[in-house]
Order: sequence, then structure tokens, then C-alpha cells
Amino acid sequence: MSTRALLSFVAVAAMLGGCASKGTLLLDQAPVAGATQIKCTSNTSVCRIKVTSTSAVQFEEIHLTRGVKDIDLVWDLPEGYVFCKQVISDGGVALKASNDGQFADMYSTDAPDGAVPSDKDCRKHGHFHWKAKNAVPRPAIGYGYNIYFYDKAGVGPFRIDPWIFDD
Repeated sequence: MSTRALLSFVAVAAMLGGCASKGTLLLDQAPVAGATQIKCTSNTSVCRIKVTSTSAVQFEEIHLTRGVKDIDLVWDLPEGYVFCKQVISDGGVALKASNDGQFADMYSTDAPDGAVPSDKDCRKHGHFHWKAKNAVPRPAIGYGYNIYFYDKAGVGPFRIDPWIFDD
């Protein structure tokens, strides 16, 4: 291998390595002062969170009321977007860290109320459901999570990274 080829390889590797580390830092945001918030106060009605664009969500922080257990959370995508490209593991709403048992019944659905989907084809699912057990208060330590979704043509995934707090 010539010196010129070796130096070119090293330069390209250095550029790609720099891009990867910057991308990771850019996407994993911590909670910020002044973030838009919703307070989920009831287990008899659905707490709705609307995705408003490919890079924004209506509420950047979800706050669960202490003592209210089994809160249904439903994320709604804009018309023309779905939670998977081919199979359910393509997208959805997922915790950044492992689930400590505070969230259950996590699935994409075609039902606006968050019910179990009548159509199992996730390419038709514009809603995502979680059951927040809200059994352990964590007011200062939030749950980071990601929303992954596609447009109906399969472009994506788009990623948004908001927070949930058990107040």
C-alpha cells in the first residue's frame, strides 16, 4: 500500500470517527429549563402527547402525578407518519435505559384511544401506548426515552428524545 493511500485511509477514518461522536452528543439531550410540560393526573383518561413534526413533540416533559397509578400514555403521530417501516422493531417509543418495571403494555396501535391494535400491520399504526405504573417517585431523576417513526413512504427513522418524571 502506498503512503498516499495509507494517509487517505487515515484521514477518512478520522473524519468518520469525528462525525459519529458529534452525532451522539447532539441527539441525547438532557432536560432543559422552560421545557414544555404536561401533567398526567388521572388513570381514568388517556394522557395524550402529540408529535408535531419530525423533530418536535408537543410536550418535552411528561410529569406523572404522585399517587396516581396505571396512567395510560398515548403518543400521536401527525397524519402521514407511522411507527414502523416494515416490522414493529423498526420504530416506536422506547426508554433509553432498561425498564425498571415502571412501564408496561408498550405497543404501537391503529387505535387513537391506545387500545390494542385491531390491525397488526404496524405500517398503519400512528399511535403508541404505554401504561405508566407510577409506583416509585423519581421527581429529580427522569426517564429519558426516544420516539422513532417514519413517513408512510418509509423515509426515516426520525428521532425525538423527551423525558418522563414520576413526581
